[in-house]
Order: sequence, then structure tokens, then C-alpha cells
Amino acid sequence: HFAWAYPLVLEEDVPRPAGAADAAFVEFGGFVYFNAERNVMGTSALSQAPLGSEGISFGRPQPLPDIVANTLTQKGRFQEINSQRLKAKGATHFAWICPAEFAHMIANRGGCFAYKFQGGQARYYSVLEMPMFTKELLARGLGRDDAWVVVRQSRPVVERICVFNKKKTLVENLYHNRNGVDIQEVVFDVKVERERQPSLVMTYQEWMTFTEQGSPTEPFVIHVLGHQQERDENVQILVAWTRFAVTALCEHRLLVRKPPLKRKASGGFSGCLVCMEDRLDDVLQLHCSHMFHRECIEGQLSARWTGKRISFNYLNCAQCRRRIAHAEIQLAEHLAFRDKVIRLCLSRAQDDGLDIAKEVSEEDDLIMQTMAAYECKRCREPFCGGRIDCVEEEAIDADLLVCMPCLWKDPAERKCREHGPEFAIYKCDSCCSIATYDCSGNHYCDRCHANPASPKHYPCPGPGKCPLGLPHFANTEGVHQREYKAFVLGCSKCFAKDEVSFASVISAQSRRRF
Repeated sequence: HFAWAYPLVLEEDVPRPAGAADAAFVEFGGFVYFNAERNVMGTSALSQAPLGSEGISFGRPQPLPDIVANTLTQKGRFQEINSQRLKAKGATHFAWICPAEFAHMIANRGGCFAYKFQGGQARYYSVLEMPMFTKELLARGLGRDDAWVVVRQSRPVVERICVFNKKKTLVENLYHNRNGVDIQEVVFDVKVERERQPSLVMTYQEWMTFTEQGSPTEPFVIHVLGHQQERDENVQILVAWTRFAVTALCEHRLLVRKPPLKRKASGGFSGCLVCMEDRLDDVLQLHCSHMFHRECIEGQLSARWTGKRISFNYLNCAQCRRRIAHAEIQLAEHLAFRDKVIRLCLSRAQDDGLDIAKEVSEEDDLIMQTMAAYECKRCREPFCGGRIDCVEEEAIDADLLVCMPCLWKDPAERKCREHGPEFAIYKCDSCCSIATYDCSGNHYCDRCHANPASPKHYPCPGPGKCPLGLPHFANTEGVHQREYKAFVLGCSKCFAKDEVSFASVISAQSRRRF
């Protein structure tokens, strides 16, 4: 394991470390490394290294999305800058972002540093496996028609500095560039700008006539606007529709994906993009002008979302991604469900301290890109499971997708079968506290142990208010020497990772009840 250690803020009268490594650790921070037992094995400090030397390499500054910056701020992870050299550049705060954290929003495979700047947008610097700024790059000469550029895509990728020729088309520069720009989007729009001149925005054709060439540290930013994400979502919807056609309609036919069908020049129906067939029976033209078979649209709505997390892409046209609209297609039930899910996510986001708009907007599904919503396996009602960056959808067990009300109806103990009753942590029989006494099989906290022989009445306040924060068995009167159903909260050895055994204080009754 490893962790980032922030720089130390020392008072003026505190002596500074004498060694170069210790001084760098205090001024710039560093990494601390641990073994499997979480014991410190070593540290490494950061210090500025000469160009071309071995060490940690960082990418160029890339815009940090506001939602990431707000999340880091709300979690208290931004720290004040104490380096005078960084302050002179306008930096005010910085934070370390762990590898793969916020991976759906920033290019963060190996970790990165995020910085806030005075009067400017926050930016992040990704840790790279290979240096970006090399002597060869900085020494490279440009021809008369060349310019330094970076290509900014809609998906999070590390922006590479490269050279484009203004006499070449965008396609020639993108796909025949020796810097290897990796474009995996269907490009439908392009704009060019200079980051230090926000007002200077031009088309690619205008940029081809622009005389400036930029520099490796201040290149032109070419925004390539595509719809890779929407295309991926279309594939998922097509899979759901195909499954619906096979299972719900029971149509025994060979499903072959034909080449995309084009609309006739006359504006007539050339085929459905879902089933790839051009039969004319029961065709609907949506308000967006695209045409589909009725059964294909109804199949899309019946299949709903794909995967475990709730999404509402299935309410959009498969071609233009606009909301499905037709007089014969009823969306009222789906839209009501969508509003319910978004309000649940908004409520959870506000509870978590996230700064997100409080109104449900039909066009803005930002909350669904931030919070993960699921359908309860038991009651089939939606619930919010937390922030997307806190969950790994692939690792979620479908059997665990249960809402809190259902969990409280059927609480489950957390018994550790590996370490057994010697390390079990019990709930107090009478209240919502951790038991600190084992009295012949009765478990009491300090308060309830003071009056063990009398009936006690401390009802649980319920979900969201219980001090234990988890569903458990109902609290009992807890009269001593009466047998109640004990509730195990967890294992102290799993929590503490120590070697202390409680075998000497475990009663025979507790061992049997475990």
C-alpha cells in the first residue's frame, strides 16, 4: 500500500530539516509505503528534477471538472499551498487524487495532482509512465505551416502535445500524425482555442489561416466533439432490444446485423435502425423525424436500462438521442419513475454535501452521472446507492442490491466464520449501542449493565437515525439470565488486525449462541 503525505506547515521559529530529502518532504510532500501489516516501510520525497532525468513524470495541465473539484473541496482534501514558487504561479490549493479515482471524468490511470488557481479554473496533472516534455520535443523545430496543438476529446484521455500542419485537413492531421493521437469518437464538430485567451475561439478552417504557431507550453487546443459515449449506449440498447425480440416476441428468426440503412432522398422509410428491416407495417415517425417499428420502440421501453445501475438512455431516440415523442407512445409512467429516481439521488447528494442543483430538469441528467441508483431486488423500488466514484459496478453482487427499508425488515448478522466468537462484537440486547459486557450470554452496554435485572425500554429510532447505522434485531427488555437473540455487529480481529483474543471473557452461553 502507499499513501500521499501533504507538505508540512511549520511555524517560523521551528527549525527546518537539514537533509535535502527531509527538506523536500517537508516543502513538497511525498509518498509513504506500507507492508501488508500497514507498517511503514519507507518514504520518498518529491523535488524538482532536471529535464530528461529519471523520476515521476507528469502530463500537461488539463481542466478539472467542477464536480470533481467540488467533491474534493467538500471532503476537505484540498490543502493550502505553502511553496512560494507555486504561489507565484497563482496556485492556492492542491490535492492528491488516487489512481483510477474519478476515472469516468478525468484521465487518472496512475494518480494525479489537482490544483486550484487564483481567479482561474482548477486543473490536474496526471502521473505518466513516460515523460511528455522531453529534450527532443522542446528542441523540435517547426516548419512554416506547422503549429503546436493538443487534441481535447469528450472522453477523459491524457492530452499529448503534437504538431499539426495547417495545410492538411483535420482527418490527415488526426490519423496520420507521428505523435499518435488516439481518436475513438465519431467527430461531428471541431473548435480551436487558446487556453490563455478564452475569447479566441475559431473553427478549424479559420485556424488554418491563423499565423501564430503556439508553443509546447502554450499550444492550441483543438476540441474534437464526438459521441463515443452515446454510440456505446446505443450498442447497449440494441442488445436489450434484440433480447426483447427473442424472448418477449418469441420470434424465431436469424438475427443478422445488416449494414446501416440510409434514408431515401424522398424522405420515405428506408428501414428501422433497430431490427435493420425495411418492412412497412406499423411504422412510427417520431417528432425528431426518425422512423422505427412500433414493436421496436415498445421493446426498448419494456427492456428499460441495461446493467445493474439505473439509467434513462432508453427514453431517447436511438439515432439522434433526443427524447422519444409520439402521440401513440405513452411515456408518462417512465417519466414519473425518472423524476422519482432523480429526486432520490438529489436527496442523497445533498445528504453527502454535494453542491448539485435541487431541481429536476428534463434535459439535464447530471445527477445520474454523479449518483448511482439501483432497483431493489426485493420490493422493486428504486434507491440511491451513493456516488458513482465510490462504487465498482462490476464488483457489485446483484443479491446485495436491496434498499434500506427492506434491509431493516430482514436484518443480517455480520458473523465472522474465520475468527469465530472469540473476536465477535455484539450489539447491546436492550439498546442501539455496542455491548461492552458479556454476562452469561446477555450483552450489555455500560448504561444497560448498570440495571441488568430490570426490563429496559430503549426502542430503535429506525433507519437514518439509529446510532449503529445498520439494520439489526429489535431491542429487547434485556433482563439478565433470560435468553434473547444476540446480534453480531462484526469481528474485532478483522477490524483491528490485532492478535488479541477475547477467549477468556467469552461466556459459554455466548459461544453456544454464536
